[in-house]
Amino acid sequence: MPCLLLHGDSNIGKTQITAKFRRRHPDVFDELRGMEMRPIISMQMPPTPDQHRFYSSLLFELGAPHNAAAGLAVLERLARDLLHRMAPNMLIVDEVHHLLAGTYREQRASLNLLKFLANDLRATMVLVGTRPTK
Repeated sequence: MPCLLLHGDSNIGKTQITAKFRRRHPDVFDELRGMEMRPIISMQMPPTPDQHRFYSSLLFELGAPHNAAAGLAVLERLARDLLHRMAPNMLIVDEVHHLLAGTYREQRASLNLLKFLANDLRATMVLVGTRPTK
Protein backbone atom coordinates (compact mmCIF):
# COMPACT_ATOMS: atom_id res chain seq x y z
CA MET A 1 0.00 0.00 0.00
CA PRO A 2 1.16 3.54 -0.60
CA CYS A 3 2.66 5.35 2.34
CA LEU A 4 3.47 9.00 2.89
CA LEU A 5 5.85 10.96 5.09
CA LEU A 6 4.60 14.48 5.83
CA HIS A 7 7.45 16.44 7.40
CA GLY A 8 8.29 20.04 8.09
CA ASP A 9 9.26 22.53 10.75
CA SER A 10 7.41 22.67 14.06
CA ASN A 11 4.20 24.69 14.28
CA ILE A 12 3.44 24.97 10.56
CA GLY A 13 0.14 23.08 10.67
CA LYS A 14 0.94 19.45 9.88
CA THR A 15 -1.28 18.18 12.70
CA GLN A 16 -4.05 20.59 11.69
CA ILE A 17 -3.98 19.20 8.15
CA THR A 18 -4.39 15.65 9.42
CA ALA A 19 -7.14 16.71 11.86
CA LYS A 20 -9.07 18.39 9.04
CA PHE A 21 -8.66 15.32 6.86
CA ARG A 22 -9.91 13.15 9.73
CA ARG A 23 -13.01 15.34 10.18
CA ARG A 24 -13.82 14.94 6.48
CA HIS A 25 -13.89 11.16 6.90
CA PRO A 26 -16.07 10.54 9.97
CA ASP A 27 -16.64 7.22 11.68
CA VAL A 28 -19.74 5.26 10.68
CA PHE A 29 -21.62 2.82 12.88
CA ASP A 30 -22.31 -0.47 11.07
CA GLU A 31 -25.66 -1.73 12.35
CA LEU A 32 -25.17 -5.24 10.96
CA ARG A 33 -21.77 -5.77 12.55
CA GLY A 34 -22.65 -3.78 15.65
CA MET A 35 -19.41 -1.81 15.57
CA GLU A 36 -17.94 1.48 14.53
CA MET A 37 -16.14 1.53 11.20
CA ARG A 38 -13.25 3.99 11.11
CA PRO A 39 -11.92 4.84 7.66
CA ILE A 40 -9.14 6.97 9.16
CA ILE A 41 -7.36 6.16 12.41
CA SER A 42 -5.13 8.89 13.75
CA MET A 43 -2.78 8.55 16.69
CA GLN A 44 0.31 10.11 18.19
CA MET A 45 3.60 8.25 18.48
CA PRO A 46 4.55 7.74 22.15
CA PRO A 47 7.42 9.94 23.39
CA THR A 48 9.84 7.00 23.25
CA PRO A 49 9.97 4.26 20.59
CA ASP A 50 8.52 1.41 22.61
CA GLN A 51 6.28 -1.18 20.94
CA HIS A 52 4.31 -1.83 24.12
CA ARG A 53 3.50 1.86 24.52
CA PHE A 54 2.68 2.13 20.81
CA TYR A 55 0.07 -0.62 20.94
CA SER A 56 -1.33 0.72 24.21
CA SER A 57 -1.68 4.19 22.64
CA LEU A 58 -3.29 2.70 19.56
CA LEU A 59 -5.81 0.76 21.64
CA PHE A 60 -6.58 3.92 23.63
CA GLU A 61 -7.22 5.78 20.35
CA LEU A 62 -9.51 2.97 19.21
CA GLY A 63 -11.46 3.29 22.46
CA ALA A 64 -10.68 -0.30 23.36
CA PRO A 65 -10.61 -1.22 27.02
CA HIS A 66 -7.36 -3.00 27.76
CA ASN A 67 -4.94 -3.76 30.52
CA ALA A 68 -1.94 -1.51 29.90
CA ALA A 69 0.15 -3.90 32.00
CA ALA A 70 -0.60 -6.81 29.63
CA GLY A 71 2.24 -8.28 27.63
CA LEU A 72 3.22 -7.02 24.20
CA ALA A 73 1.83 -10.10 22.43
CA VAL A 74 -1.60 -9.60 24.06
CA LEU A 75 -1.75 -5.90 23.14
CA GLU A 76 -0.60 -6.61 19.59
CA ARG A 77 -3.18 -9.34 19.08
CA LEU A 78 -5.99 -7.17 20.46
CA ALA A 79 -4.98 -4.16 18.35
CA ARG A 80 -4.67 -6.19 15.15
CA ASP A 81 -8.00 -7.91 15.75
CA LEU A 82 -9.79 -4.59 16.26
CA LEU A 83 -8.07 -2.98 13.30
CA HIS A 84 -9.08 -5.84 11.00
CA ARG A 85 -12.68 -5.53 12.19
CA MET A 86 -12.74 -1.75 11.76
CA ALA A 87 -11.13 -2.03 8.32
CA PRO A 88 -9.43 1.38 8.18
CA ASN A 89 -8.22 2.74 4.85
CA MET A 90 -5.55 4.87 6.48
CA LEU A 91 -3.50 5.01 9.66
CA ILE A 92 -2.01 8.41 10.53
CA VAL A 93 0.84 8.46 13.06
CA ASP A 94 1.71 11.97 14.21
CA GLU A 95 4.91 13.01 16.00
CA VAL A 96 6.81 10.17 14.33
CA HIS A 97 10.08 12.02 15.02
CA HIS A 98 9.76 10.64 18.57
CA LEU A 99 11.38 7.53 17.08
CA LEU A 100 14.66 9.42 17.20
CA ALA A 101 14.58 9.43 21.02
CA GLY A 102 15.48 5.74 21.11
CA THR A 103 18.54 3.70 20.37
CA TYR A 104 19.25 2.51 16.85
CA ARG A 105 17.80 -0.88 17.74
CA GLU A 106 14.58 0.66 19.16
CA GLN A 107 14.24 2.85 16.07
CA ARG A 108 14.55 -0.17 13.76
CA ALA A 109 12.02 -2.16 15.80
CA SER A 110 9.52 0.72 15.67
CA LEU A 111 9.99 1.20 11.93
CA ASN A 112 9.47 -2.52 11.41
CA LEU A 113 6.29 -2.33 13.51
CA LEU A 114 4.94 0.49 11.30
CA LYS A 115 5.81 -1.41 8.13
CA PHE A 116 4.22 -4.57 9.53
CA LEU A 117 0.98 -2.74 10.34
CA ALA A 118 0.81 -1.12 6.90
CA ASN A 119 1.27 -4.51 5.22
CA ASP A 120 -1.02 -6.37 7.61
CA LEU A 121 -3.89 -3.91 7.29
CA ARG A 122 -3.34 -3.24 3.61
CA ALA A 123 -3.93 0.38 4.52
CA THR A 124 -2.17 3.58 3.63
CA MET A 125 0.18 4.76 6.37
CA VAL A 126 0.81 8.49 6.80
CA LEU A 127 3.68 9.43 9.11
CA VAL A 128 3.84 13.04 10.30
CA GLY A 129 6.84 14.66 11.95
CA THR A 130 9.47 17.36 11.97
CA ARG A 131 12.37 17.64 9.54
CA PRO A 132 14.78 15.30 11.39
CA THR A 133 12.31 12.50 10.56
CA LYS A 134 13.28 12.74 6.92
